[in-house]
Amino acid sequence: MRTDAHRGRRDATIFVHGPVPGWAVEEVDGVRVVGPALAALQVAQSCGPEAGIVCLDGVLRRAEDQDLHDMGQRHGPSRASVIEQVDRLLHSSIMARTRHVSTVLDLMDGRSQSVGESRSRWLLHLLGFGRATPQFEVRDRTTLYGVVDLKLADHAVIVEFDGTTKYTGRGDLLAEKRREDQIRDLGYEVVRLTWSDLAHPRLVRQKILAAIARAQARSRVG
Repeated sequence: MRTDAHRGRRDATIFVHGPVPGWAVEEVDGVRVVGPALAALQVAQSCGPEAGIVCLDGVLRRAEDQDLHDMGQRHGPSRASVIEQVDRLLHSSIMARTRHVSTVLDLMDGRSQSVGESRSRWLLHLLGFGRATPQFEVRDRTTLYGVVDLKLADHAVIVEFDGTTKYTGRGDLLAEKRREDQIRDLGYEVVRLTWSDLAHPRLVRQKILAAIARAQARSRVG
């Protein structure tokens, strides 16, 4: 990243970003770096919307977790500071609002708790299933049965991303099965995705469409 008035450049070895003003630079452990919001937008600009969403989700999540710790709610000054930084960057000469950047800004959501959840949400959007709700609370009138990774906007379909370290033993697996059974009893269909599923969008589409069909059939019977 240039800090003088000269232009950036890019070749097969290195990508030198154009100059940035002092307010966009921070110092961490004696090293000058761009702030997290700008870094995430640069990822979106350079690597595409999926990588950008993962990064900006993470920036927002860290800010919201700080607000939750300090104030007991996720929308507070830390989150507002990130949004303000993004807005300031977009109104400066540093960051052009490209199509990829606009997509990331539209879909960013600090409620996503992992890279897998962010990538799953992006894939659902890419496949045409609309905006899924992260960390959806499954409850009836009086009881909270669990918080799930994603819920489709227009269907009673839950999408859970299973990473490699989610369950540590047989007890965890049994507890998760009981939780899923309770969710199904409330009228939801559950689709589980893994890292390998994310590399096969057609398979994911088939799984989601089958779950939507089951949910619709269940609602007609009910």
